[in-house]
Amino acid sequence: MSGQEKRAIDDFDRAIELDATSADKYYDRGITYAFRGEHHKALADFDRVIELDISFAEAYHNRGGAYYYLGDFEKSIPDFTQAIEFGVRRAYLSRGLTYIELRDFEAALADFEMYEELLGPLPDWAQDDADEVRAYLAEQDE
Repeated sequence: MSGQEKRAIDDFDRAIELDATSADKYYDRGITYAFRGEHHKALADFDRVIELDISFAEAYHNRGGAYYYLGDFEKSIPDFTQAIEFGVRRAYLSRGLTYIELRDFEAALADFEMYEELLGPLPDWAQDDADEVRAYLAEQDE
């Protein structure tokens, strides 16, 4: 852990001690944990955020991401879906990538296309995944 990350975690810990009902403080600490690859800790913080504020859209998106990085793809989907329902459009990309892991290529392609419709071109790194899905589905149609 870098010194800066350690200080950030310590600061969030102190802030939460002062106000354990602040969804924002848990969210910020969860983001820091996720950035550091500590997805179990991030997941616990995002769970707490949602307990405190059931409409905290980004918490669903990031909890879905924590589940994804922990390899629990089935649990990622409902969180990404909830984030989408709350208006987090980029969650279409996250959910699409998760559908690839679940080998639901039609759903993945639908999400990639919705992302493109709403936000424009996919990032280059995701475009490669979308191209592979398109090629696979075209091959299956032959």
